[in-house]
Amino acid sequence: MSRLSAAILLSICLTSIGSAQSVARVDAIYADLARPDHPGCAVAVVRDGKTILEKGYGIAHLEHAVPISPATVFYAGSVSKQFTAAAIARAVRDGKLSLDDDVRKWIPELPDLGQRITIRNLVHHTSGIRDYLALRSLAGEPADGVFGDDDVYALLARQRALNFAPGERYLYSNSGYWLMGQIIERATGLTLRQYTDSIFFRPLGMTRTHFRDDHARVAPGRAQAYAPVGEGEWEISMPNFDVVGAGGLHTTVRDLAKWDAMFYDEDPVTASLVRGLHQRGVLSSSDTIAYAFGLAVDTYRGLRRVSHGGAYGGYRAHLLRFPDQRFAVLQLCNAANANPDARSLRVAEVFIGDLFTEPEPRRADANGPSRAATSAIRLTGADLAALAGRYTSQELGADLTLTVRGDSLIARRRGRESALRATGTDEFLAPGMGTVRFQRDSAGTVTGFSVGAGRATGILYERVDGTR
Repeated sequence: MSRLSAAILLSICLTSIGSAQSVARVDAIYADLARPDHPGCAVAVVRDGKTILEKGYGIAHLEHAVPISPATVFYAGSVSKQFTAAAIARAVRDGKLSLDDDVRKWIPELPDLGQRITIRNLVHHTSGIRDYLALRSLAGEPADGVFGDDDVYALLARQRALNFAPGERYLYSNSGYWLMGQIIERATGLTLRQYTDSIFFRPLGMTRTHFRDDHARVAPGRAQAYAPVGEGEWEISMPNFDVVGAGGLHTTVRDLAKWDAMFYDEDPVTASLVRGLHQRGVLSSSDTIAYAFGLAVDTYRGLRRVSHGGAYGGYRAHLLRFPDQRFAVLQLCNAANANPDARSLRVAEVFIGDLFTEPEPRRADANGPSRAATSAIRLTGADLAALAGRYTSQELGADLTLTVRGDSLIARRRGRESALRATGTDEFLAPGMGTVRFQRDSAGTVTGFSVGAGRATGILYERVDGTR
């Protein structure tokens, strides 16, 4: 056996204390990752406050053949949100702020859009504030670009509308959790990194956990993240931003197990905080949503479930907890195709499958009925020529040029080109932009268009040059 194979075997098996049969079943779930040329996942299974299995599958750093272990540090993506929400809840408990505070009380430089948005709206994703990652994508910014707090502030300050009225509905928004991090700093005098370190991480012994607010800072023991680019081939896919709150947490599954134990602490103060974190949001219609404080609370196969996933670059993460069974599966991965959400449920089946009271939900048939794709239509050269020109968006701080090439309308932004697919005379689908709807004046002349994709809708572009 090679030294590398022995190291991988050691990292996988040394700390596992589950039954041999259970360990073998879990190994089978991760068998496709447990290779010396493949990124993978670290996994911890916790029951009754005790770690019953912790393992590493695959490689943390392909260039140096470093195996993943339970002590490997990963970027946790949106699993970070529960820590930001917990920091808000702690600040509320300590009288530093109120969930019903207007966000502009703490961040007055945000534009007044004629709607009162509360911190509670931010917590439950009911604010209507457009998602800054979606806005960056619509502006043509690269996903792996370097950006910081000033860039996000500038982007949100340019917005002139919300996705919807606050409280009207739920729509996931990274902007809300970034704003929560900024509010923590203004209310406590400490950065989110400093505040969470002082109130949670150090007291809980989470010594390898922190909010990474400087992308250039060295993170000892961190796995590098990868995305597949071909059969057996990988490219590095790392986040390069300094913003925290919506994401930014770096941690290990071993530290996450310590966080999980806090949820069963019998101390009355801690227990009260934990109950608050499970409090789900309520819309202005009085409907209750599944999203609580950085955690989704619902049921799965008859059992109450608490969970959240995370993804950015090549990192993937998932936290799955069945609180009434005092059971959790914690995963951190450095492969973009790791799919930890599905693996978590399979691991849970190994250990508490006999406690589920309902059958497994039926999976959608990839070959079965599906929603029909939007049909493309063919426009004349004159139709397309009427749309060509230069456009600018004040809300995105971005320009875009449309040109006709053959029988296609081509969008060029930030030096990159993409073809728009017509679904109507004045409606198109565009990669990275979603639905593009052109607007015309009373004479039928195109004056601009709106774009919108998922978490940011109704963004306006104004036509500034009709040159064909």
